[in-house]
Amino acid sequence: EGSGSFRHRIFTVADEVPFAGHPSLGAAVAYAQVQRLGSTGLIQETRSGLQRLEVVQNGDRWEVTLEQNPVEFGQRVDPTNVLEALGVPPESVHSSLPAQIVSTGLPALIIPLDSVEAVSAAVFERARLTAALLDLVDEPSSINCYLVAASSGRTWRARSFALDLSQGEDPATGSAAGPFGAYLCRYLGDGSITVHQGVEMGSPSEIRVAVGDRIEVAGTCWIVG
Repeated sequence: EGSGSFRHRIFTVADEVPFAGHPSLGAAVAYAQVQRLGSTGLIQETRSGLQRLEVVQNGDRWEVTLEQNPVEFGQRVDPTNVLEALGVPPESVHSSLPAQIVSTGLPALIIPLDSVEAVSAAVFERARLTAALLDLVDEPSSINCYLVAASSGRTWRARSFALDLSQGEDPATGSAAGPFGAYLCRYLGDGSITVHQGVEMGSPSEIRVAVGDRIEVAGTCWIVG
C-alpha cells in the first residue's frame, strides 16, 4: 500500500497516533540497519501520509533528518488553566508570543514562557491536566502540551506533557519541535533553532529544526538494544 519504503504505525499506551517525530527517526535507523542500507534516503508511510527521511551512518551513530507534513495553524488559546494544572504561575507566560495549537500531523499546544526556570518548574499531574485540556479540545489525550522558553541565541528549552504517555512527559518530541519551528518562523521570522528537551527527566535530547520551503527535524540516533 502507498508508495513508502516502509509502513510505520505508532502506538502510545493509550491509542494509535497518526504521526510522531522521534519514533520516525528511530524506525528509519532500525529499518536501514536491518536492510543493511547504510546512509540512504527513505520514505515512511504513516496514518498522516508520507514523510521523507535521510539517514547518514557515522560509526555507531546515525544522523537522521525527517521532513514533516505541511504545517496547520490551529486556534490561539488562553493557557492559564493548563499552566495552573502544571504548577506554573500564569504570569510566566511570554509577553508577546501567543499560546497556539499547531500541527504537522499530531497537534501540539505551544505555550511560550518567559524563562527556562518557568519551564523547569512544571510538574505533571494527570487529573489536573485532563480537566484543563477538556476545556480546550474534544480529545485531550491527542495533544502535546509543549512548554518552551528561549535559552540563548537560537537555542530553546522545551518540555512536552501528554496524557497518553505512561509517565506524562516525553524527553524528545519531534512532532512538537517541527510545528514550533514553523510557529517561530511565522511570529519571529526564523525557524532554524536547536531545542533541548528531557533535561529535567535526566534524559537530555537535542533536536535540530530547520524551516524554509519545508519543515525538517533532525537528531542523532544509536542502537541501544
